[in-house]
Amino acid sequence: MRGSTATAAAAVVVVLGLLSAAASSSAQGTTYVVGGAAGWNYAVSPTQYNDWAAGIKFFVGDKLGT
Repeated sequence: MRGSTATAAAAVVVVLGLLSAAASSSAQGTTYVVGGAAGWNYAVSPTQYNDWAAGIKFFVGDKLGT
C-alpha cells in the first residue's frame, strides 16, 4: 500500500510541475507593435487603431510596443 501511495504522490508532483511550467510560459504573453506594419503614428483614419486591434485576440500578459 505504501508503494502505491508514494507513486501517486510522485505523479501528482510531476503533474503540478508540468502545469506550472505551462502556465508560466503562457503568462509571458506576446508583444504587439501598435498599428502593425504601419507602426505608431498619427492615425490616417479615425478607425485605424480600432481596425488594427479588431484582428487580434489579446490575452493577459500581452504587451503593446512601438
